[in-house]
Formats: sequence, structure tokens, C-alpha cells
Amino acid sequence: MTEKTDRILLCAATRWESEPLAAALRLVKTFDRRWEGTLAGRSLVLVQTGMGPVKTGERLIELSDEEFGVALSVGFAGALQPQMFTGDIVCDARGSDADLPGVARAISSRKGLALHFGKIAHSDRVVASPEDKLSMGVALRASAVDMETQALRAWADERELPVLAVRVVLDSVDERLPSAVPDGEDFVSLARFAARSWRDLPSLMTLGLRQKRAIARLASFLVELLPKL
Repeated sequence: MTEKTDRILLCAATRWESEPLAAALRLVKTFDRRWEGTLAGRSLVLVQTGMGPVKTGERLIELSDEEFGVALSVGFAGALQPQMFTGDIVCDARGSDADLPGVARAISSRKGLALHFGKIAHSDRVVASPEDKLSMGVALRASAVDMETQALRAWADERELPVLAVRVVLDSVDERLPSAVPDGEDFVSLARFAARSWRDLPSLMTLGLRQKRAIARLASFLVELLPKL
């Protein structure tokens, strides 16, 4: 693959993604919402951006004076195609080296992880209904959707920095999600969301139970992939 560079940047939206990944990669918290460390001789920086393109863009501006060799968008994604299930890995490898798919497939095979290659589409909002998911998948020829990768690509393009999106499927295409999300991750924001969206709580609790297993599968995949970038 490309010549090894000094630092790899990983961007995850929420603490439910960033904290388990930091623990699995054995990174040390150095600042608020930032972890650093090494993996097989590679220097890693993981930042928690917040949900959505606006928060992601604002967080990335804080990193503009730093140099990285590659940037990764990591965390959860929603499936837009059938036969994609919770815990499956989805990789948007546009702009990556030609040998990446083979390397990724070998890792997924060793670990017994389902792996899908395809476009990860962008949405400014939660794509909640199965109908909207299927429609987006067909219209954009996309495998999955998230709310942050596009902002990372825009920031990285200005720096001529390669970007790879490696996400884990949280919800399948036939699942209906709550149409709103909490304003923040603190207790007050979560309590306010619960008060105004109580009908969505059973669905959110189901997703919450899946998150730990899904992010553990992504972490296991990244532990082997990152040193090979």
C-alpha cells in the first residue's frame, strides 16, 4: 500500500463510538474528546467530532494545523441495501490504494466478519423509515449512510489527504428508526429527549443494546487494518 506516514486520524461522532474504540486501540486521552497512541508502530489520533456535518466541520477546524497521512471516518452507519445486518463492516474505499480491498477481505475472513464495499452516502438527518432507506440506496447506488463522512472528505480534500470510511452497520434497511436524536450526550440532553420522544424509547433501547457488540466488531477489524494503511 502507500508508504507509511507518521499519523493516522480517526474521527468518530459520539462517545458511544469513540470511547470503546479508544479502549480497544489502547489510546490514551490527551485532551477533551481526543485520544492518542500507537498501534504496531503507527501513530494514531482519535477525535470525537459530535453528530452531523456541522459539528464535524467545526471539530476538524481545530485540527487544521496538524499533519496526518490518512484520515478515517469510523463508527456506526445505517444499511441502505438488503442483506446487510447489525455488526457487518462497510468500507467506502474511494480514493484508496488498489490493494486495500484484498487486505480488508483477508482480515474480515480471518475474523469471521461480514464485509461490504460500497459508497457511504450522506444525510443531514436520521434516515428513519425503511422506504426512505431503500429509496436512497437505489437513487445514490449506496451501501450505507452516515452524517459525518462527507464533512471529513471536504476537510481532507482541501489538504489533499486521503480518506477512508470504515463503519459498522447498526440498523438494517428494513428497520424503522426514531426520526430525531438527542441534542447532546450529557444527562440533561438525554433526559429532555426522553421526555419529548418517549414513544421512541423502546427502539432506542434496542439500538443501545446492539451498539456495544457492533462497535467491538469494528474495533477488532480496525486493530488489524490500521497498521497496513
